[in-house]
Amino acid sequence: MDCENAQIICPCVDAILHNGLGLALQEKGKLEEAIAEYKRSIALDPKYVLAQNNLDEAERLLALQPKTQLVVKEKLPTPAEKSSLLKRSVVKVVAQIREGNSIGTGWVVKRESDRVWIVTNRHVVTGSEGIREPSKEIVVEFYSENDNKSRLRHSAKIFQITPNSENLDLALLEVANVPDDIKPLPISSTDVSHNDKVRVIGHPSGGGTDWSLEGGEISNIISQEKLLQLSDVSLSLGNSGGPVLNEQDRVVGVLTYINTSNESAEKLTTGGFGLAYQIEFVKTRLRDWGIS
Repeated sequence: MDCENAQIICPCVDAILHNGLGLALQEKGKLEEAIAEYKRSIALDPKYVLAQNNLDEAERLLALQPKTQLVVKEKLPTPAEKSSLLKRSVVKVVAQIREGNSIGTGWVVKRESDRVWIVTNRHVVTGSEGIREPSKEIVVEFYSENDNKSRLRHSAKIFQITPNSENLDLALLEVANVPDDIKPLPISSTDVSHNDKVRVIGHPSGGGTDWSLEGGEISNIISQEKLLQLSDVSLSLGNSGGPVLNEQDRVVGVLTYINTSNESAEKLTTGGFGLAYQIEFVKTRLRDWGIS
């Protein structure tokens, strides 16, 4: 199975044209006109994820325009909110690619001083089509109680990435000057089993809500491909690269493929399952990259 398909929903030609026009207008600083074009694109094809990503980003820029200072105070969750503190270790990844904005999920695997390393999918930071060049402009957001349009962003760079010729769809980002409370997610040292309950954190595309926390279960273990099949969980294309957590909130997998065959769905949700790399498979590559 081609994991790069996790971000592909083939849009109609007119939707692509309006999205492209929106990008051109945005580059000229004409945000309101760009937003109108993105909306036309989405009206033609409601599942065109790149147009939705571009709309979200353009609306964010427009909301920030009147402000003389873009840096705002970060509203941290309270220590009593266990799920919110868990989400602080999971980031929203926004990468500039040829088609606009690629949005996915990443999670902190290591910290040294004020620097962290974040696991995500290769296709999140390269795009899913064409040449698939690594993005040179990547930012991440850590969970906070700020609204979606004023949440702080941190510049990220690609530390390591698997080649496009390799099936393993993985990238490692490096981010400096991160908040003091950001911690790596613990990785499970035990094997998973069929029907184990899991949770995933990610960013629903076009859903208007970031950091969704969804429950599901492992319905199949594909040993020869080192994959876990997840079912009974609501996923979106923005979940790509996100962690799969066991009931002890330890990472057991990295989401890499999202089934987009549910043609009747109004939103960009799955047709019933997703696939994740088993964490032992990922740990082997991370050790090769100096992450232990």
